[in-house]
Amino acid sequence: DEKKEENGILKSSRQNTTYRLLSNHFKGQIPTNILSYLNNTLISSFNKEKVAYWKGEKSLRNYKKNIPLPFGAEVISKLSHTSDGRNFCFRLFQIPLRTYLGKDRSDKKVLLNRVLNSTLKLRSSQIQLDQGKIFLLA
Repeated sequence: DEKKEENGILKSSRQNTTYRLLSNHFKGQIPTNILSYLNNTLISSFNKEKVAYWKGEKSLRNYKKNIPLPFGAEVISKLSHTSDGRNFCFRLFQIPLRTYLGKDRSDKKVLLNRVLNSTLKLRSSQIQLDQGKIFLLA
């Protein structure tokens, strides 16, 4: 318990320690779902690269402010086709959003149709805010 002992925060697991740091720093600013998935991403990256850190072959990553923010499928609701049938609308954290797939040369439309028809389960995804645009990275 960090309140009873000065270094008490270090007595929990590594993953819980980093989550508590993220949570204390961004409390009320970022949804806890994003903080949890971001923590998992950070821990996973660190664990993959820790041997290189200890050997001095690599330095810790720097993160820019426009990095993709990961989130779980449970925060997406009301996925449906738009009235024109070419795009999709949904709610992300209760915020209404609409896709603009354009001339979809990738499989994003097929993937979203499969999620809509329940033949594919959405696990986690990422959203990126960059220059006034929102990018959903599935």
